Amino acid sequence: MPTIRGNIKTHKKGNPMRPITNRSAPNRLAKKLAALLSSALNSIIGCLLSNTTDTMAKLQNVGMRCKKLVSFDVKPLFTNVPIDAAKRTLTEIDEDELPLPRDNFIHPPLRGTWPLEFRGRKYEQIQGLAMGSPLSVVLAQLFMQTLEADHYRNIMGLRYVDDILTILPTRTNLQDLLHRLNAVYPSIQFIAEDERNEQLPFLDIVIHKRPDGPVFSVKTH
Repeated sequence: MPTIRGNIKTHKKGNPMRPITNRSAPNRLAKKLAALLSSALNSIIGCLLSNTTDTMAKLQNVGMRCKKLVSFDVKPLFTNVPIDAAKRTLTEIDEDELPLPRDNFIHPPLRGTWPLEFRGRKYEQIQGLAMGSPLSVVLAQLFMQTLEADHYRNIMGLRYVDDILTILPTRTNLQDLLHRLNAVYPSIQFIAEDERNEQLPFLDIVIHKRPDGPVFSVKTH
């Protein structure tokens, strides 16, 4: 049976914990399917970031005059992605682009409940994508791409899984925008962080806003 532990998010305020499993059934099947399905990432809408270097490259020549930096984060993503919505996400992909028939990615990896063990006690995850499953990572990103394409196309900027960086007009009312984002799916709720002193931490860097473009420094804590 998979065991669960807590991984401290040192980059988040209050150092919350992310639940992590050492494996999830059927892990070997999910790993193979995830590798096959990962080729479809960015096929719905192309805003996915691969790492910090990619972030800096895509921001290098972006003008910052009369703009502000805002980051959004989904709390927490994997366990709040509705299984039915994850299945519908797969229908957004042309089956000709998939190396296997679509049903191979739905059954059994998306059956919806998963056994877990923590400190000798047994639990069952009853909603969301399976924690620790390689396939969950890919499906969560495809689900977010579908949300962006259908609801957030003019709002979202660059995204690394559930960490989203946007460049908005300075007059944007952040609370109104956050309300719009959170009204789409009851289980998918965003939190926002606005820039302070014309700088914003994102992933493991700090973005410093300059009129002619951003500069970057390494996040120290």
